[in-house]
Amino acid sequence: MTIRPPLFLIGAGFNVDAAAEAGPVGLPSTYPLVHQLANICFGLSELPSDRSIEELLAEAIASKNRGPIDKLYDSLMQADYYLAGRLSGPTFSSSYRRFLSRFSRSHFLTFNYDSLLEVMLFQLRQ
Repeated sequence: MTIRPPLFLIGAGFNVDAAAEAGPVGLPSTYPLVHQLANICFGLSELPSDRSIEELLAEAIASKNRGPIDKLYDSLMQADYYLAGRLSGPTFSSSYRRFLSRFSRSHFLTFNYDSLLEVMLFQLRQ
């Protein structure tokens, strides 16, 4: 009988505490949550009740409107630069790093927009 390492499905909320975990990083930076993307990408106070953020982004792409995607990209890249860079540093201890180290032989699948998990796994050579 072969024992296989666990598979972790990482979804929304994985990085919700990343800013608090990283501590001061210079600029205000957090990973945007889905409910914040309506404002970040489209300047809306909330999503229309009949549409998801993915539908709005798909419509922007279909109409060749790069603005919302560029805003999403900029928001994620800022968070990845400041937060993932710090959290994945070799001398920085965090709950994220401890979790990934503890399950270093595991497999991870994520549907998150950001790259926190991938950056940390890369830094840990996993």
